[in-house]
Amino acid sequence: MFEIENPKRVGVGSFFGTFTAHDTTSGQLIRDIKLFEKGGSRWINFPSKEYTNKEGQTKYWELVTYDSLEKIKSVKAEILEAVEKYMESNPRFDSDKPKTRNDVAPF
Repeated sequence: MFEIENPKRVGVGSFFGTFTAHDTTSGQLIRDIKLFEKGGSRWINFPSKEYTNKEGQTKYWELVTYDSLEKIKSVKAEILEAVEKYMESNPRFDSDKPKTRNDVAPF
């Protein structure tokens, strides 16, 4: 079972924000998960490292992974379910005005 911690709203394009997923069963924390939203759909990306492949294309290597595609999909689905529950009980996070590229950073 996952709980959402430290949510930060970004709201630039489809990039909704970041958060930590806390697996309350194992104690594992997955920090800096990115949440995206577009056309009524939401998805997440685990923390990743950018690299350039042999063809000169920018790619991303996920720093958190599992030994099967089924397990990755299952964990991501569990985390998305926790995101939905979090947003239901914290509607302000879901409805905060997204930032625009013209907003000034508060620091």
